Amino acid sequence: MEQINLILCNKDCIHQKEGYCALNEIQYPSLEGKANGCAYFISREKEPGSHFMA
Repeated sequence: MEQINLILCNKDCIHQKEGYCALNEIQYPSLEGKANGCAYFISREKEPGSHFMA
């Protein structure tokens, strides 16, 4: 069953997809998230295998 999230998100996060948060499972809050206003924020720049350039 697919979950639908209606939480708007404009952050450059691995969970952001098409302007919404796509996090479907509860995870441990990230230390990085505290500084960015979202407990689950993980920068795309730190994603393993990511070639994203800021």
